[in-house]
Amino acid sequence: MNKLHINIIASGDGYQETAAWAAPTYVRQVGTIATVSVFVPEGEAHSDLLRAHSEKFAFRICTFPFVPTAKVKFTTQLKCQGFSFAISQIRNEDLVLFVDADTCCLRSFNLPSKWESAVLRGDIGLVPNRLNFHEQNPKVPWYLLPEEQLAYLNSGVILASMNTADIFKQFLELSSMPEFSLGRFNDQLVINYIIGKFCRHRLLLMDKAYNTEAKLIQADTIIGHFLGGAGDLGKRNRKEKHKAKCLNILTQQGLGL
Repeated sequence: MNKLHINIIASGDGYQETAAWAAPTYVRQVGTIATVSVFVPEGEAHSDLLRAHSEKFAFRICTFPFVPTAKVKFTTQLKCQGFSFAISQIRNEDLVLFVDADTCCLRSFNLPSKWESAVLRGDIGLVPNRLNFHEQNPKVPWYLLPEEQLAYLNSGVILASMNTADIFKQFLELSSMPEFSLGRFNDQLVINYIIGKFCRHRLLLMDKAYNTEAKLIQADTIIGHFLGGAGDLGKRNRKEKHKAKCLNILTQQGLGL
């Protein structure tokens, strides 16, 4: 029987706090069809809020080995190492849905069977970004030729399986290369380059309902994404808006805090 694992990778107080709010929304909406876990680097202290919410809402806190390979692009290294480790821990017949800490689950869902079959065969599922951020300067290492540029992919939600481990290995290798540490958008740059250059035939485009920017959330949205909501955003205040949305979801479902 296929099992779905919903995983959030987080490090540092800000990301752990955001993950502590996001994870319960997935627990509430998926029920027993999936496990929900927050992955934190080995040796990093778990915040009080993350521990408390893990106990209250029954999601797991897991650890993974993390070794920074450069002084820049910490998030790229963190997520790519976390992705590879988490993929190595699942069974051949299982699926994993990686979701960013600044997302939340607004509705219950069942993945389409054709998506499950494709991913179990080795395809990787992502949602197109609202804007196209493909590099137009042919002199940078992450430039893709026009014929290599697919829909620009947002890395906030990724559907994968053990049979995509080779793709995540490529993400991991590229994330440690200094020449790829200068572009924007962290792991998104690495993911779009690898898929466009080497894995275009294995891309499963998922519906935007599974990764919708916060200001565009509609009634049919399944996963809302408060882009940047786990970072220091100053006046943009997406972190507080994310927390408020999570609180609203949990309150509506009768889950007191």
